[in-house]
Parts: sequence; structure tokens; C-alpha cells
Amino acid sequence: MKANKITIVLLITFTVLGFIRAGADFHIAKILPFCDGEPAGSIYPWAGLILVVIFLWGLARLRQRKDNE
Repeated sequence: MKANKITIVLLITFTVLGFIRAGADFHIAKILPFCDGEPAGSIYPWAGLILVVIFLWGLARLRQRKDNE
């Protein structure tokens, strides 16, 4: 599990560094659901929120599987 954590941290670090070096003209937090300043009438923020929840649920299941072994 330690190797997985290191891999995830490195992946996020290099993603953020690549984002910064690309010279994007918007704040990185605006990619999160409901953080873009737009009204929540669209389906896209809800879909993003569902994806975040599914990701967290998958991580929890992976942790439970390792604990059971």
C-alpha cells in the first residue's frame, strides 16, 4: 500500500506542476464540482460530484479488501 500512496502523490504532484507550467489562465480549483462559480442548474457539476463519490467509494473498497486478507 505504501507504493500505491507514493505513486498517487507523485502523479498528483506532476499533474499540478504540468498544469502550472502550461500557463493556464484559470484557477485549478475550478475543475472541482460546484467550484466554478456557475449556477448548479447544469448536469455537469452533479456528474462530477458522482464521479468523485465513486472514486472515494472505490478507494474504501480497496482498503477493506486489503484489511480482509
